[in-house]
Amino acid sequence: MIKYLALLLTISGVLCLLYATRPTLKISTSESHWGWRVLLALLCFFIVGYIVYLFLLFGMTNANLIHLMLASILFGGSIFVVLVIRLSRFTLEQKHRVATQEQYNAIHDDLTGLPNRKYLLQHLDIQVQEANSKQQTFAVLLMDLDEFKWVNDTLGHFVGDKLLQALARRLQERLAADIFLARTAGDEFAMVVPMADNNRITQLGADIRSYFQEPFDIDGHMVSLMSCPGVAYFPEHGDSTATLMQSVDIAMHVAKKQKLLLVTYDDSMAAMTRKNLALVARLPEAIAKQEFTLFYQPLIAGKTNKVFALEALIRWPQADETILPPSDFIPLAEQTYLIRDVTRWVVTTGLQQLGEWHRAGHVLSLQVNISSRDLDENNLPEFIEEQLLKHQLPPHCLILEITESALVRNRKQAIAILTKLSELGVSISLDDFGTGYSSMTLLDELPLNQVKIDRSFIDDMETSASHRAIVESTITLGSKLGLAVVAEGIENQGQIHLLSQLGCDLMQGFYIAKPMPTAAIQQWLDDYQNKAI
Repeated sequence: MIKYLALLLTISGVLCLLYATRPTLKISTSESHWGWRVLLALLCFFIVGYIVYLFLLFGMTNANLIHLMLASILFGGSIFVVLVIRLSRFTLEQKHRVATQEQYNAIHDDLTGLPNRKYLLQHLDIQVQEANSKQQTFAVLLMDLDEFKWVNDTLGHFVGDKLLQALARRLQERLAADIFLARTAGDEFAMVVPMADNNRITQLGADIRSYFQEPFDIDGHMVSLMSCPGVAYFPEHGDSTATLMQSVDIAMHVAKKQKLLLVTYDDSMAAMTRKNLALVARLPEAIAKQEFTLFYQPLIAGKTNKVFALEALIRWPQADETILPPSDFIPLAEQTYLIRDVTRWVVTTGLQQLGEWHRAGHVLSLQVNISSRDLDENNLPEFIEEQLLKHQLPPHCLILEITESALVRNRKQAIAILTKLSELGVSISLDDFGTGYSSMTLLDELPLNQVKIDRSFIDDMETSASHRAIVESTITLGSKLGLAVVAEGIENQGQIHLLSQLGCDLMQGFYIAKPMPTAAIQQWLDDYQNKAI
């Protein structure tokens, strides 16, 4: 009986080892580590040993408890080997699944499931190689969603995410099967269109516009989208992935700026980009050497016709004696964070000059434009306070102008900084009032002292009943909220007369005075003092 039990245990052990051989062989061929091949060799050696012992048992006439114990140990060892191999195989399969998922995630967008920028660049590398070898062409389209930040700010990021998912599904369903679609950034999408010509791309641009304009129903919110794609062709606009992406990015920004259905890249766009890059490269030195200068434009009180404030407007004199307006370099400074240094220079220089005017008897306020990047700095209020104390000026004589668009990027931070400035005594003005989506909301959220009606409403208020009504309503609203209302862009006496009738607090524009350098504005103030317009 002991002999047969020992035989059964030994045979079972051999079968277990044979069972473990197949997964071990599979693992050793798929895994590069030498240890698995050693394990396979040991497993074969064990099987031979078990079989030898099995034959010894068969040859025995009598087996004792020692033989049974040895057979039990061998059987237990085989079970241990099977468990180790199975658990190792399970762990490796899990590892491979995780690695495969990570590889997928690395080249796909988490939100929409579309290929991401990394995958796009890999796909473009392959497309470039194939197109070169087959002498073919293809096109790259790049687009982002106009005013998508408004969706996030007004409806919430959850709705914004669901909108992006719905858009991705619609594009996947309706675009041709040979078009490679990717989400390259927050609200930015790219397409690679093989065998593309102008007719196909033009039709695709029109189709995209219709796909975007067809309303999306997101949790009961009907949302339509707009986009202005840019397009670049291989090899005409770039013979590599890098140059193609650079070209199509430039084309997209031109399309967005001009609000066009579709813009194809050309070399003149690159020339403008090179000019901008040259300006960006010169900005740090210009800041260090204080190459800028300030021009000043007066704001006149509507009731008294006296000068209430001067707006400080930066200019950049060039070596060829031309002067760059802020529109040529301020957007570039904002993109590179150099705007913080520029703003501090304006504040420091402007307050220094204001102090001199105060001591000369011209008690005025100074209006300074600040950027969203400035509001990222937690120490901005401390810097402003330091400059006011340095030049012995009361805080209320400084008016900081901020646009609604500057509050979009980090609204909570911006409101916190503006609140600290207001508590310091500095006045806050909302510029371009009426052009944004949430101007009324900002009246409640911001510690405002002043609003500036956008010039687009002032231009034709004499002939447009609707614009006149908007201006009148804004003036009335400002009066009830205790806010000074500024009308900018005054071009004629008729506008001044009408604004005075409506009770506008302050007026500014070329008809009153153009922006002037320090010496000229000083003379203008001396001549204008106590005079009516």
